[in-house]
Amino acid sequence: MDTVSELIATTGRQLDEARTAFDDSSFDRAAMLATNVISQLEPIVQAAPHTLTMDKASPMYSIVKNLTNAYRRLCVIELNNGDVQKSIQHAEKALSMVTQLHDDVSEMGILSDLGAAHLSASEYTTALEFLRNAETISTRLGDARQNAWVYGRMGVAYKELSDYPSALTFFQKSLDIYTTLDNKDGVATYTLNTGIVHQALSNHSRALELFRGALAMFEELGDTSAMAFALSTIGGLHFRLHEYEHALDYYGRALTMQESARRKRDAVVSRGNIGHAYKSIGDFNKALEFLLQALQESIEIGAVYPQIHWLNGLGDLYAEPAFAGYSPSLAESYLQQAVDLSQNHQIKSTELAAYDSLNQLYKSVGDWERAYQARDKYEILKEKINIEGAQRHADKIESERREAERMQQMALERTRFQERENILNNILPEEITIRLIAGENPIADTFDCVSILFMDIVEFTKLSTTISAQQLVHLLNAIFTAADGVMREFGLEKIKTIGDAYMAVAGAPV
Repeated sequence: MDTVSELIATTGRQLDEARTAFDDSSFDRAAMLATNVISQLEPIVQAAPHTLTMDKASPMYSIVKNLTNAYRRLCVIELNNGDVQKSIQHAEKALSMVTQLHDDVSEMGILSDLGAAHLSASEYTTALEFLRNAETISTRLGDARQNAWVYGRMGVAYKELSDYPSALTFFQKSLDIYTTLDNKDGVATYTLNTGIVHQALSNHSRALELFRGALAMFEELGDTSAMAFALSTIGGLHFRLHEYEHALDYYGRALTMQESARRKRDAVVSRGNIGHAYKSIGDFNKALEFLLQALQESIEIGAVYPQIHWLNGLGDLYAEPAFAGYSPSLAESYLQQAVDLSQNHQIKSTELAAYDSLNQLYKSVGDWERAYQARDKYEILKEKINIEGAQRHADKIESERREAERMQQMALERTRFQERENILNNILPEEITIRLIAGENPIADTFDCVSILFMDIVEFTKLSTTISAQQLVHLLNAIFTAADGVMREFGLEKIKTIGDAYMAVAGAPV
């Protein structure tokens, strides 16, 4: 038993070290430590698959839990390294074991990991299934932070499926929770994602406002990877606005940071985007170089969504008559691959772009029948995506946001006004305060017969040297409170107190 206890303690420490190494971006060391834990614990579990006592106090429970956590750590490491399929395999292994533990928190985490991995694999419908299951547990546990994370990832899945109303709804849910939790990283991340939806809906000014706001937040947090993603996103907006030199600048800055941080998937996206930009300015050889490299790297790491973009890009490039390698047949091949891959993964936005490019290609070579067919498919798919409906939904959410901000500002102004009024009422009679607020200035009234009362405490200075400050304040409060009662009884109006002096008037209106 002592040996088992030591093994549990040792592997637990190794998992802690793996977590620290991962946080320090020492991914190879983190993977080595997690793999070492698996090599020590898995034979024990495999040797006794039918005799496991899953009581929390039992050593076997701790062994299975450490083994589960090791697979979870490898899942996150491989996802970070861009190997999505390995990440999914590790997460599935962890999920198969966690069900024996009846540990809701661990199961919620693994379901979330699987959702994130399938999201990276561009398997958005599958990702949503895992994320919904994770959300069910996090809601039951009342885990607001986890709910915010899950809602945000669900929003990303809906965005990639071109379900923009659902994407905006879930991004807003995530933003509301992160704002309440004062989680600046979460607020910045889903501010950026909300901007991406507005960009897709051609709300460019709002998108740029959100992108810049997110970038500023990431810079304040010192999050290099997130800063790079924000830079790449801003580059994408400049690309849409045909400001290609600006786009290349932002893409290049993002790529440098992503390669330095070993963010393979993000670097692939920036590299391919640079290829698109070079094509747009007519540098076709550089465009081909960047797009081919991005496509190859996307295939290597299993990143489907970027693959489709680069297939579309290569199709458009080979369809360009000014390109030395102009080839309508190659263009058609790449674009058809983009259509097939989009359909397999239900990614409507990239399928739509491919049909639009096919339509242009067929028209350029005089194949009008297939051009009409591609255009029909484009129009049918566009109707399914319902860009106009999504735009109305986005406008509604934006209007509600602005109204909420307006109401919040009005409430703040009312509070400030009330505070100012209370301060004035403490200094002046209420009627004078009302006249001041109404804008009357100066206020100078004449009264024929007014009496003014001044009174103070005899030998107050001497008294103040013999008692404590607390006693002195208590004494003044008692005396002036009694004086206030006398003023009210006989119709006098207190004007002010200064130290031990008390001033009141009679014969003037209240």
